[in-house]
Amino acid sequence: MDVGHEQTVIAVGHKTAQLGGGLALGSGVTAKLAENYDAIASLGVLVGIAVGVFGLFVQLHYQKKRDKREQLLHDRRMRNG
Repeated sequence: MDVGHEQTVIAVGHKTAQLGGGLALGSGVTAKLAENYDAIASLGVLVGIAVGVFGLFVQLHYQKKRDKREQLLHDRRMRNG
């Protein structure tokens, strides 16, 4: 995967984590405001948490790959002076 695509995946992972957190928060607020929507709000919280965690793991995975690549490039530059 080239650097541009990797940056895009990291950005999407970040936005997905934010979306999941927002979904979980919004569902929790819905449960507090409307007594009839407990099941929907609970499901929304669970889905939001799952989406957020998935986005976080995608972001961390590709960030780790980028860090490793940048370290290799740095090491090469230091050896070649």
